[in-house]
Amino acid sequence: MLLQRPYLLLLGLCMMPALLERQLAAGEEKPYRQFPEMPEVLFYEGFEGAAPTWKPGKVDADTVPIPGTHSWKLGEAEWGKNDKWMTALVELPLNIPGGVDPSQVHVFFQIWCDETGELVVKFKNGDFEEKKTIAKYKMWCPISLALTEAMKDRKHPAKDSAIRQIEIDVKPRDKNKPCTVYVDDILVTVGVRPADILPRVLAMGAKAAAATRTVEKDSFSCSPQSIDILQGILKGLKGKKKPRTVVVAGARGNDTQDLIKGLVANGAKVKAAGFNFIPCAGPDNSSAVGLDGMRAFLPYCLQKNDAEMVLLMLASEDANKPGRTGEGVRAVLERALEAGCVPIVCLPPNNDKGKPEAFHNTVANLCIQMGLPWVDSAACIKAAKDALDGGKELNAVGVEALSAVAIQAVKHMDANFFGRK
Repeated sequence: MLLQRPYLLLLGLCMMPALLERQLAAGEEKPYRQFPEMPEVLFYEGFEGAAPTWKPGKVDADTVPIPGTHSWKLGEAEWGKNDKWMTALVELPLNIPGGVDPSQVHVFFQIWCDETGELVVKFKNGDFEEKKTIAKYKMWCPISLALTEAMKDRKHPAKDSAIRQIEIDVKPRDKNKPCTVYVDDILVTVGVRPADILPRVLAMGAKAAAATRTVEKDSFSCSPQSIDILQGILKGLKGKKKPRTVVVAGARGNDTQDLIKGLVANGAKVKAAGFNFIPCAGPDNSSAVGLDGMRAFLPYCLQKNDAEMVLLMLASEDANKPGRTGEGVRAVLERALEAGCVPIVCLPPNNDKGKPEAFHNTVANLCIQMGLPWVDSAACIKAAKDALDGGKELNAVGVEALSAVAIQAVKHMDANFFGRK
């Protein structure tokens, strides 16, 4: 579940000219490093969280007999008439070899297959590949190779090669029958053999997984990588804010007050004390709700209250407004970031096909690009009864369920972004 920090940071900054100007003044962005304390590691994936840069296939936690761990189950593809093979491809967050000697770049992973077959490792955007035989099955087998083992037209990758994808293919012994394949602990290193550093990487990966929150497990999304992106965007912009001050903007009617009430009550339950929740309001103290209210009054409210965070609750009706509503959300997020404030976005529960689904996906992708945490209302209300009005908008019951997750997101950012215990 790697986020491409330099690319995504630049993308986020390009959407915010004021931020871009200040970031450029601070100097060039450093090369991508997933673990800054281990520059030898170019890429690692242990699949203990979501893995959006992988396809096809899925994260699996049930089938392979290693208790408490996750792996990636390869998807199915066809490479000829009635010929089946299993495949998975990952988008890397950087170019390899990146100007260094390709012989210094090593790739390691573990593979599990329910029968023997041929393994093909491809380094794409260059289409270099290396083939190996899977001689042992129904057990985890380590695979390790140097980048220079891969070839294309009898040539090896050079220093100036621009490889951004790794594809792992397995062609089973029976070409007419797909096999079951899992991979885990994908590791790319430079200047050191993976086996020499893998124990440290596994420890760091476990630490990162512990700090990762996913919609599937926690009903909100945030990761160390996203926090790293956000810290890069807000670097030099955060003034001395009032600690633990959070502006709250509801989606409709009494949502703001109901949400604040739920945040306070649930905060006591999860030991999230000391937060000051302030309703988003305009200069005349009128409540600023919904996307239109946020666009109009959020900058004023953030400046007035010097808030560290802002909780933004969107409604399903926001998705159906005329025009490109995703751009409206982008404008709100940019204004919050320009004020040096961390936005936490609560997506509406309605995920109908068409414009609501497109709105949901657009806003989620914006949050990923900007490194922002986001809460999925549909996941929050799964255990709640009668939480929607008309099957679309959160009612008081739904807002209460949302607040129980939203306070967890606020507490998580307080600990992991602001560094408080």
